[in-house]
Amino acid sequence: MINMAVAVNLFPVTGQPLPMLSMGGTSIWFTSIAVGIILSVSRNIEQEELKTGVVHAAA
Repeated sequence: MINMAVAVNLFPVTGQPLPMLSMGGTSIWFTSIAVGIILSVSRNIEQEELKTGVVHAAA
């Protein structure tokens, strides 16, 4: 349905940028920020496991 609406100019022709592939500046910034947050959380969990000796189960 959406494809037909775009073909007859009822909806604008826009798309979602592919993370790590699109060359748009905003996409690269937000993808980098998201990856940085994930790496930070992962590092903090590993550091806590080393301090306490308790391994958290993956969800």
